[in-house]
Amino acid sequence: MSEVETVKPKIGLVIMANEWFWKYKMFGSDFLELINKDVDFINSKLSEFAEVITTGIILNEEQALEAIKEIKNRGADLLLICPIIWTSDIPLIEMLKETPGDIPMILWFYSPYEKLPSRLSVRDFIRATGPVGALQFSNVLKRERRNFSVVVGTKYEESLFREIHSYARAARTVKELRKSKLGLLPWRYPDIANTWCDEFKITTRLGPKVIRISVTELFKASQSISDEEVSLFVNRLRENFEVEVSDRSLYVSARASLGLAKVFNDYGLDAIAIQDLDDELHSLLKTRPCLYVPSIFERGGVVGMEGDVHTAIAMLILRRLTGQPVLFAEVYTFDESENVILMGHTTMLDINVAKNPKEIKIIPDCEYEKFDEVEGAYMYFICKEGTVTMLSLVDDVDNYRLIISKGESIPIDGVKTEGYSHLLVRPTIQVEEFLKEAAKAGAGQHWAIAYGDHVAILEKFAELVGLNKTVIL
Repeated sequence: MSEVETVKPKIGLVIMANEWFWKYKMFGSDFLELINKDVDFINSKLSEFAEVITTGIILNEEQALEAIKEIKNRGADLLLICPIIWTSDIPLIEMLKETPGDIPMILWFYSPYEKLPSRLSVRDFIRATGPVGALQFSNVLKRERRNFSVVVGTKYEESLFREIHSYARAARTVKELRKSKLGLLPWRYPDIANTWCDEFKITTRLGPKVIRISVTELFKASQSISDEEVSLFVNRLRENFEVEVSDRSLYVSARASLGLAKVFNDYGLDAIAIQDLDDELHSLLKTRPCLYVPSIFERGGVVGMEGDVHTAIAMLILRRLTGQPVLFAEVYTFDESENVILMGHTTMLDINVAKNPKEIKIIPDCEYEKFDEVEGAYMYFICKEGTVTMLSLVDDVDNYRLIISKGESIPIDGVKTEGYSHLLVRPTIQVEEFLKEAAKAGAGQHWAIAYGDHVAILEKFAELVGLNKTVIL
């Protein structure tokens, strides 16, 4: 079971009603008990997938301040605001004064009825007036310049609770991203401008802290790995994979790859973008690190190449949202007649996306085989078949943009290209249209790919962070 399934997101539940109904009991105690039962039902449904932080129905400013204090103290990922019947704006306004500006908010237009009765008594009518409060609240939130999303539905709709669950997972990823650390080793790739990044903008707008790491640090880390550890790693590779490189090249590559894992661990990184084409790196390490090291990926880490920080962040978003392995992939070329795009890459990839682990081969690094001191050692495979979600994160001048798409990784007869792990993706639209839309949105050539349909939750993530988005479907 993945981390996404086992760790429940924390929802701060803010249910509000007007104290007037409680003060005068104008519809009797039975009416108030009915509202309380509705609240209990909501709590029970949310608790199936989330840790619910609540102090009960909020009727006044004092209770609102007590509620937000508890929600903050317990580290809620998301604020779910639900006027359960008509209510005053004042408690919300007071609560917002103490509510962090970066906590994602969902406004729920709630109804207790699966279907409105053909005739409503005054009491039954009041029970259904939550949307009045929600529309009032929407104006308050806008005037307070708060970013919020909206859900609409009754307490009986499973699809509504699935939507809230998706928002809660997305909100948890938002918080995790703000606390994450990303290594850039050693610097951006000078020939590809879309890999250039603004570290200040990334940290202040998205959250990750970008840490510069020198090639010398990687080299020293690789040299600190004991011969015994390198030999053990090499032996495991030989036991599990077909090896088509020399012993020396395998050992040199193993030391470089273990060195990268050590850097990853020493800095407590969540992701790393390695500029694997750097001349100094090849001079000192004699090759680039291309071998899968379990300690990086089993802890949920991701590795991007060519110093592409933006794609490394896209990979981290997908990894955190889905709990699935993520592939760093490049759009290589296309076939209009078959409506497919050839995608893939070299260097350190997550081999858990391989179609058949038994067919993974360790082959020479085709790009540096003739230039480095050793021929390198690269783990070559064909990717799995099935639905894939593709994500590109690009600098959108004043903001960032998520470019989200979906396709099908189709069967490949044999291999399609030598030297580069790859997959053939058939997009949901014609290749020509996919490429046009991607280009209009400013997508680079690099994409993060995860198996499954994750379009909806990525859209919710973009909403909660306030990012621009383009969905290509």
